[in-house]
Amino acid sequence: EGFGAEVRKAPVVVAAVVGVGTDGHIASHFPSGATHAVGVVDVVTNAPSPFPQRISLSMEFLHAIPLRIVALAGKEKAVVLDALADGKPLPVARLDPTHTFVSEDAANAFATAGAKL
Repeated sequence: EGFGAEVRKAPVVVAAVVGVGTDGHIASHFPSGATHAVGVVDVVTNAPSPFPQRISLSMEFLHAIPLRIVALAGKEKAVVLDALADGKPLPVARLDPTHTFVSEDAANAFATAGAKL
């Protein structure tokens, strides 16, 4: 609740650049993760990492940002592109980005693997 209060006092966010993990996660929103919304933040209780408990901006807060840019960089992100092409419900797809940037390495690895473009 304290972190959420600080976020609400911050200047209005007009743009966000969000990186994507190899499992399609963004901002500590994981495909298998359980989150508990507390206003503008989400409490993450089971992140698959050495830090399973986290606080992140809520998806509602992220959706309210007018310019949402997603960056998929590196050949290891081809698996994310493939999952998105298959319509898998990854957190990155729930963000509804206004712009998506895919690195040349990611695009080439996706195309080389014979995936759908």
